[in-house]
Amino acid sequence: MLGIERLLLNILFIILPIFLFQIFFAEKLFKGPKVWYTVVVGLFASATVILCMTFPFTFLPGYIFDMRSIPLIIATLYCGYKAGISTLAVLILYRYYVGGEGFYTTFYTYPIITAVALICVPRFRRAEKEKRETIALWLAILSSSLVLLMTLLLLPEENKIELKFVQFAFEYSLIQLGGIWIAVYLIENMRKNIMMQQEIQRAEKLYAMGELAASVAHEIRNPLTVVRGFLQLFGRQQIPVEKQGDYIDIMLKELNRAEEIISDYLTFARPQIESRERIEVGEQIRQIAGVMTSYALLKNVDIYTETEDHLFLELNRSKFSQCMINLMKNGVEAMPEGGTLTVRAFRQDKDVVIEIIDTGKGMSQEEIKRLGNPFYSTKEKGTGLGLMVCYRIIEAWEGKVEVRSEKEKGTHFSIILPALSDEL
Repeated sequence: MLGIERLLLNILFIILPIFLFQIFFAEKLFKGPKVWYTVVVGLFASATVILCMTFPFTFLPGYIFDMRSIPLIIATLYCGYKAGISTLAVLILYRYYVGGEGFYTTFYTYPIITAVALICVPRFRRAEKEKRETIALWLAILSSSLVLLMTLLLLPEENKIELKFVQFAFEYSLIQLGGIWIAVYLIENMRKNIMMQQEIQRAEKLYAMGELAASVAHEIRNPLTVVRGFLQLFGRQQIPVEKQGDYIDIMLKELNRAEEIISDYLTFARPQIESRERIEVGEQIRQIAGVMTSYALLKNVDIYTETEDHLFLELNRSKFSQCMINLMKNGVEAMPEGGTLTVRAFRQDKDVVIEIIDTGKGMSQEEIKRLGNPFYSTKEKGTGLGLMVCYRIIEAWEGKVEVRSEKEKGTHFSIILPALSDEL
């Protein structure tokens, strides 16, 4: 029974690397260069061969039996001649190091097994899962048969017909078949799961790209339709001179709107947040509030700022201004009947919290959940891209945005960013 236990231990040595490979390497290596996949598989197979040969079953002095052929076959079938030959070299060298008369069995047998496996590689790669299992099983039968046949040829005459050897040969072959079937089954399921994940990710990306492209096309088509209509009007009838200027202004406004949509989309696609500097939050907010004051007065909105002193952040000044102007402008536009926009900034533990509070029409919980999605906006002519850009910039600064709102009572935006020490 000791021999069978050792052979079953070998099966454990074969299965364990498959799980380790799946957990730590599989997904990255399937996406990366094939050479790294081959190198890692070759290393795992070589390590497994050494472990199997370190814990063998010794049937007769100098003759050891183990499951070394399984990692050799697996490496050859899945990674080709480079992994197969390197694993074979490790196998022969380590068997020579172990010593004993059985070395010659290894030296004559395993190159043949590797050569046959290499011949099967093209068919194996084209085959479906069930056929792959069949090919691997036939190679395992060949391997165990060759090993046992070579052992019989080299055994002393008096040991060749012992019942003990016949029984062991049967059990050895059966465990070898079971071991390689389990290994191939696990690997094929691993490959299937990874390919399914990749297909799902690819489908999600294509869906998102299609949705975004359709939204961009829809948003740009509206101003272009207006421009086209006026151009057709100019071409078909005489337009009074006093109206031509008005029509041209409308067309320019619509073209500017299309340009803004494209600019917002490009900013979202590749936000540039390279250069950062140390800014004092209160000073920056007061400057931005001053810029927004004239626009707010036109909407009958009062802006108030409440900021603590010595609040410092390390970020891109222009991008910070872009985010604040966008959020404050949204707040102003959320109050068509006028109201109050309050901007606060204060320290909270290791973060700086910036709050933008309006007394506008508010949003439902469903609307809040959709904020930051492309081309979703609560404004009649909004694209949602500006807010989406803000979300992405803040996330790149390792910050977050929290939103609270209630219908007809207003909205409360909180921007939370990691603070910079004021001692610098």
